[in-house]
Amino acid sequence: MEFKSLVLFLPFLVLAVLSAASVLEDEANALKHFKNSITDDPTGALLDWNADSSHHCNWTGYKCHDVTKRIISISIQRSHLKGQISPFLGNLSGLQLLDLSYNSFTGNIPFELGYCTQLSILILYTNSLSGLIPSEIGKLPNLQTLDLGNNSITGIILDSLCNCTSLLELGLGSNLTVQFQIKSLI
Repeated sequence: MEFKSLVLFLPFLVLAVLSAASVLEDEANALKHFKNSITDDPTGALLDWNADSSHHCNWTGYKCHDVTKRIISISIQRSHLKGQISPFLGNLSGLQLLDLSYNSFTGNIPFELGYCTQLSILILYTNSLSGLIPSEIGKLPNLQTLDLGNNSITGIILDSLCNCTSLLELGLGSNLTVQFQIKSLI
């Protein structure tokens, strides 16, 4: 009976291992795209971002889960990084914290960040980001802190942000024109 159970269980085990390997490969590709989206690193903060030298969990600014080795945190502040925030970060489904404050990122906030359903802290304070706040940010049920202040964001904050029922801190100050237009719940 034990052998039969093992034979029945084995395909599920193989599938789980292959699935985990696929997720880690997707994350490695997302990190590669993120690195390639950075056009200038004037302080050399990312010199250790080299796949040949060490695992990405050891790179500056990254923190991985102890067991799964999946990325749970990207925190790179005050490094004067230039470039755009890669939409491939949306493939980091286990990401809980993204803090790129005090850099020089330009362009729009990628709507793909709405795919990071575990995200609880999103801080993009003091960059040169522009455009609208993506409505997909409202799909982050665990989001507790959202700080997009001191950028060049324009537009209207739609009612989708009301879906972030865990939201405790919202920072939008010092942007071009951000208006609140939240539908009445009555």
